[in-house]
Amino acid sequence: MLRKIFFWSVLFFGKATLLIAQSECSQLIRQAEDKFELGRLYEVTDLLSRCTSNSNLSDEERVEALRLQTLSYLYLDYFEQADESYLQLLKTNPLYEVDLINDPNELIKHHQKFTTKPFISFHVIKLGVNKSFYQEIVNHSFSGFEESETMQNKSGISIAAGVEFALYKELHLTVDFQFSRFTHQQLGRYFNDANNFYQPVLKQNHTFLEFPIALKYIVPVKKRWSPYILAGIIPATLLNASATNVTRTVNQGGDAFSNEVADIGELNELRVKNNFSYFAGLGVQYMIGKNYLTFELRYARGMKNLVDENSRYKWVSEDTENRQYHFPLNFVDDDFLIDYASFTIGFIKPMYYPRKIKKK
Repeated sequence: MLRKIFFWSVLFFGKATLLIAQSECSQLIRQAEDKFELGRLYEVTDLLSRCTSNSNLSDEERVEALRLQTLSYLYLDYFEQADESYLQLLKTNPLYEVDLINDPNELIKHHQKFTTKPFISFHVIKLGVNKSFYQEIVNHSFSGFEESETMQNKSGISIAAGVEFALYKELHLTVDFQFSRFTHQQLGRYFNDANNFYQPVLKQNHTFLEFPIALKYIVPVKKRWSPYILAGIIPATLLNASATNVTRTVNQGGDAFSNEVADIGELNELRVKNNFSYFAGLGVQYMIGKNYLTFELRYARGMKNLVDENSRYKWVSEDTENRQYHFPLNFVDDDFLIDYASFTIGFIKPMYYPRKIKKK
């Protein structure tokens, strides 16, 4: 019981002390404003120096106090102190903007000597969906029958994180680490005529660890919505390739029967390990507080055949189940690459760096 009384007493007095400190600072700021109007600038800086270091002060009040302190130092020709006060203001609110109509000209000119533009921003997370487009390069069917083939491009997903570096003005360099999964369904058809054909169907899945590297240009507009364009390259490493939902249909003399085949499983030994693409995209970033929410569209063009040419006609392994992938299904991989379109939503956290602009 005594412990509870002690706990609540400490909590009550702590909150009371905080409120008193905030109230005192608010009064000091009001007093400083009155003295500023009277031109008693030395007293203004003395009053505010007791308040701006108070950790209990709200950001709004701290900005108000530092703005008044900066103005006082400027009028007193204490330019170093004015710089220090204004840097503290920008650290408190990196997005602070002067009022070009109502603010004194001295403050407006002083503001133009500073920037808070970040050198680095973090892509905390990017979630996306993609649509892959199977692109056949060379057909390698060994069937003696006439052949047709259909590809159904399925949707996939991606998740990414990364960093963004400011290079020059609105030109940035972005580097991401992205997991992407692409899916397409393959429908083959081998036949002598309409009444005699063989039709294997399987879904192929490819999961990559991608490293998109791009140049990004942000259109300089003073609004919450900032459009941008980007282009770059995507080195990638294959993490897994598999075939699922395997079925085969045989029609002999008009009598058709089909059966499901156990999932073939991994196809990693039939695929090249490293891949390469280039891409272009456009997007828009929306400011939320001090951070950004991004919406982005990309199209990536595959540049490398995904099939390992040395393994095309080999068994995947000695496992009988895996052997079903090739000859019993009458199916051999054609050379192909994957293009894809993607839409992502991301969250960017800029690391603002308040500083005085160096004179050239």
